[in-house]
Amino acid sequence: MTRECLAAIPDTSISGRRVARELTELIARRGKPGMMSLTTAPSLPRNAILAWSKDHQVEWHFIAPGKPMQNGFCESFNGRMRDELLNETLFLGLDHARTTIAEWADDYNRSRPHSALGYITPAA
Repeated sequence: MTRECLAAIPDTSISGRRVARELTELIARRGKPGMMSLTTAPSLPRNAILAWSKDHQVEWHFIAPGKPMQNGFCESFNGRMRDELLNETLFLGLDHARTTIAEWADDYNRSRPHSALGYITPAA
């Protein structure tokens, strides 16, 4: 099991087509997962994602509304990223946000030991 941050895409808006392209690139780099979780958030471009999942034969697990514990790994990561980076950083623009977030994700993936992995890094 990996604890790696697979994608962080800072932008002002992300369309369903963009999400689909990013997912396709992730599969090319990491392989196709058996299943992916999908939140019920209204901001998610659901139709584009569902069409993508059908085209790529990826099963979706829908997270029940108000039940973030059904996706605990993602919620834990999101909380950590918010506490360590997003709440502590004043981004000076989109380029600065992209650079800063990429550096944080690289540290998270390569340098930081994770307790769930026996205190080794995801890269190891």
